[in-house]
Amino acid sequence: VACHACECLANLAEMIDIQEIIARGDAVIPCMAAMRSRHIDVQREGARIVANLSASSDKFAVDAIINANGHHLLASFLVSQDEDFQRVGAIGIGNMCTHDHHRVTLMKAGVLEPLSSLARSTKTELDIRRVAMLAIANLAACFSNHDDFIKQRTIPMLVSFSNSEDPGIRNYAAFTISELSKNPDKMEVITEAGGLEPVLYLARSDDKKVQRDILTALTTLSFLDRNKSPICMNGALTPIIDCIDESQNGTTASKLACSAIANLIEATDNMQTIFNHGCIPLL
Repeated sequence: VACHACECLANLAEMIDIQEIIARGDAVIPCMAAMRSRHIDVQREGARIVANLSASSDKFAVDAIINANGHHLLASFLVSQDEDFQRVGAIGIGNMCTHDHHRVTLMKAGVLEPLSSLARSTKTELDIRRVAMLAIANLAACFSNHDDFIKQRTIPMLVSFSNSEDPGIRNYAAFTISELSKNPDKMEVITEAGGLEPVLYLARSDDKKVQRDILTALTTLSFLDRNKSPICMNGALTPIIDCIDESQNGTTASKLACSAIANLIEATDNMQTIFNHGCIPLL
């Protein structure tokens, strides 16, 4: 009976407009109890409810789960040998990582290490590895978490994944590096580990939104002398120049682009290239 009840709620919790109703109906605590059940099926379905509720845009649901230590239970599923448990754990933690006000809490709960292990394991199903990498990328969007990425030596793994044959893992790894690269305190260690190339890979994307999203990372990395020529010569100059147009991209993007050009032009080898790209009239 408990398994069927949890399965029913888990299916309902996949519907966005139902998630808040379930959370506000005092379902979170019973779900925690289900996740601690001695019956595996009940554990899994209870975790699936929590994972689905974690995707709610309503803060109440996620706050209730965090306050009930649901994130610790889901994190324990990440280290399970059962792939169904790994999957629901990764989805739940991944959904929580989309809520910026809980990213530090999740990092302090120690989710980065098991997420990295899942992403790294070639024995793990590809869809689970992708979800784990997306969660890692969302954790990196919080500056307060960046020291933990460095301490846990995650950068070499991310640089390696940015060459993955799987587009999902490659893109999520590159985005993670670009998020870390936005932090001026981390630009040296990112560059030293080979993190510039993954950011340049994103810069060469045809997606204008992607190009705007990584503009802060490019601007920060452009302060280092060793990065000035590679940024200019390897496909990032055009998207930077495209962002100068304030009417199209907004004042912030325009300022960042101008700052990046100012940094890049400090390298004499870049001057002619920047001039040839028609940058002077825009400036």
